[in-house]
Amino acid sequence: AFPFAYLLVLGILAASFKVRRFWCRFCPTGISIGALNRFKVFSWMPLLRLSKEGEKCTKCGICQRVCPVQVTEVYERKTGDIQTTMCTLCLRCVEMCPERSCLSLKAGGQTVIRSRNWLSRDKPVS
Repeated sequence: AFPFAYLLVLGILAASFKVRRFWCRFCPTGISIGALNRFKVFSWMPLLRLSKEGEKCTKCGICQRVCPVQVTEVYERKTGDIQTTMCTLCLRCVEMCPERSCLSLKAGGQTVIRSRNWLSRDKPVS
């Protein structure tokens, strides 16, 4: 069992040099959340959802560049909920998005946090 464990650890370590946060793609927590997000039967459940307003997006690509697990659906999706099993909901895309209210995190249909225009110096909108 020890040689297999060593090979597994070495394999994950080697893959981590190629793909950022490689282990997060196989984490049991991420897999269980991803399984719930994959099936439309569970869409009624008040889980955390990342949502995008397509008309506010300028396709700057910052969301795609700052994602630690390299999720491209946030950038590619036009509007609506981002439904991917790879997203760990770290909210780096929401934090770094330069467009006000373009990306938001919703819990039970209510907005918890949203992107803001961090490039401007005016007061944040509440």
